[in-house]
Amino acid sequence: MIKKVFPKILKDSVIDILAQAGYHRSYRKPPVDFRGLLDDPVEAIVRSAGNPVLIELPATSCRSMSSAAFICSKTSGHPLIDTALGILNGRIANYAGSPLQKYHESFQPANLADFMGIVPADQHPVALLSPYAFVYPWEGIPNTQMQRQNYQWMVTENKKHRPEFSVMKEWYAIGPVSMEKGNLEFERLSKVLYSVKEKGFRRVDGLDGDICGVILVKDGKFVALISPGQHRIAVLVALGCDHVPVRIGNRAVPIVHRETVKSWPAVTGGFFNELQALNVFDRVFEGRQPHIYSNKNCTASCENMLLC
Repeated sequence: MIKKVFPKILKDSVIDILAQAGYHRSYRKPPVDFRGLLDDPVEAIVRSAGNPVLIELPATSCRSMSSAAFICSKTSGHPLIDTALGILNGRIANYAGSPLQKYHESFQPANLADFMGIVPADQHPVALLSPYAFVYPWEGIPNTQMQRQNYQWMVTENKKHRPEFSVMKEWYAIGPVSMEKGNLEFERLSKVLYSVKEKGFRRVDGLDGDICGVILVKDGKFVALISPGQHRIAVLVALGCDHVPVRIGNRAVPIVHRETVKSWPAVTGGFFNELQALNVFDRVFEGRQPHIYSNKNCTASCENMLLC
């Protein structure tokens, strides 16, 4: 009896952890493949009856690096793409001095308001929270419980790629980071880059087998907010791909329409008013970085290195 019960308990625990991270049960289903058939992700989700879908999207319609929301292009200043380009042209061999390190040095939000781009920061409750309490206003309410969940995810992610990793609570999306974490992210990017260059991009139906995204819709147009798949999409763009395969439907809320702002958790919970929540949405949609981020120094120091 115990042998039968324990696997179920373990399975339920894993599902709970995934749910806390924003995933839901349909992650176990293979996506309905609409590549070459549809180019509208909203229509694809409707046709799939709510099942996950796989669709080719313009890379420039994708946003990544979490709340930093870089456009996935060679000219946007995206730190992972710029670093991958530097590796390809042989001018970057280490994290030290790379565009990724310059990004981590340039973007060190003191609180969640800075990370989300809330202005004025000192007049909003998120100014009292750590950047690690981050969640989008359409997905949840930022609080200390969210911070603990994000820390748990960071520990799991870092351990997965380097079991002996000593600094667990560090994130690729913001600085400061240790050289150990920076080197880990550089090595991950390099490994994916050389693998895709030599073997092509190979996706699988498993949980982390695709570049995944949430669709944001505004005035009939859309962008895809990428997670997971930061390194993979950066590599594909660096290698010249103008369209990328994206799985939609791996998260509890696969599509977010701007006009539904009144129903977003952070709004109904009274944590954001509608204007504040829409400002976050619009900044991400347009691919603008939070106001505290400045890449002037990075641009000046990396321009000759990247040649892009």
